[in-house]
Amino acid sequence: MPKYKNGLPPPGNKDPLIMQLTALVNDSELSSTQICLAAGVGTSSISTWASRSSPSIQNFNSVLEVLGYELVIQRRNDL
Repeated sequence: MPKYKNGLPPPGNKDPLIMQLTALVNDSELSSTQICLAAGVGTSSISTWASRSSPSIQNFNSVLEVLGYELVIQRRNDL
């Protein structure tokens, strides 16, 4: 069950990656606490990232892996 009634609140951190991660967490059948525990990050990490701080690449990637995603670097098409 999510920490919040309808999942995590909309992120105050407007970084597109954080916004997408928040959406993935909310779409997951796992709670944010369960995801954090499985990723090996603090249990309030995801909600903290959404509201006021940014994750390390390692922690961000760990959470993505728990959700079944991976972080990929690719060249932008507009260059």
